[in-house]
Amino acid sequence: MLILLAAITDEKTRSKLEMIYNAYSDAMYYRAYGILHNSHDAEDVVQGAFVKILENIDKLEQPISNRTRSFALIVTENKAIDLYRKKKKYNEVELEDDLVEENQSFSYEGDNLITEQILKLKPKYRNVLILKYVHGYNYAEIAQITDTTEESAKKTGQRAREKLEQMCKELGII
Repeated sequence: MLILLAAITDEKTRSKLEMIYNAYSDAMYYRAYGILHNSHDAEDVVQGAFVKILENIDKLEQPISNRTRSFALIVTENKAIDLYRKKKKYNEVELEDDLVEENQSFSYEGDNLITEQILKLKPKYRNVLILKYVHGYNYAEIAQITDTTEESAKKTGQRAREKLEQMCKELGII
């Protein structure tokens, strides 16, 4: 992290990134470790996540906010899943979505039934919905954040909405 901070010449950007690091790096590490179960890989993922955060630092208006926290955790989770898949690819084992769901607890402010259902979604669905509808990112920005194409982000968003609607109908919410 020190090398990344030293490379930033703009004092305002450096200060903002440092505040984000101090506030959320531990939570990011635990999120990555929960997926990877390896401390060195988790540290690498956190470093990679901060590079992605730096690329999007202008979109984060306040360094200490729910929006910034969820952005940091979503980026970390995506990086950890990518690394997990990459490592398992050599063993020809696919990442089980249930594995990530079982090992991760995700908290978000809100106590209504729809929020509970969103938190039960697969991470990739949950993340797109949170980025789109809670934080207001468009699909091009979501694609950049999650390292996918815009079309993939749109399709994931569509599937997430359909799954959420199905879950809500089963519970009689809608």
